[in-house]
Amino acid sequence: MDNNERRPGCRGWMAGVVVFWLRLLGGWMMAERLRRRQVRLAPAQWQQALDRLRTRLRISRPVPLLVFGLVHAPAVVGLWRPVVLVVLQPASMTPEPTNRFCLRNLG
Repeated sequence: MDNNERRPGCRGWMAGVVVFWLRLLGGWMMAERLRRRQVRLAPAQWQQALDRLRTRLRISRPVPLLVFGLVHAPAVVGLWRPVVLVVLQPASMTPEPTNRFCLRNLG
């Protein structure tokens, strides 16, 4: 096989690398946008519960708990500076499901 026969395969592979890298970059940008738009701080008792879980798991960095209206379930966003996004529905949701979620995803 000479060099000219290998070039289409290399170009196709490189195009795939670029496409998947752009997809990863787009997902990261959307996740960062979730962190910054239409969020507010969670009630103090929820943040205190998360802080207790954080110390129990021996996580030294603070992890903010934010209320976000566009997520349907709790989510952790961010790798280096994680943020926990929750939907606050006081009538139907107690802190226990959020505690279980935080234990599973922060640990």
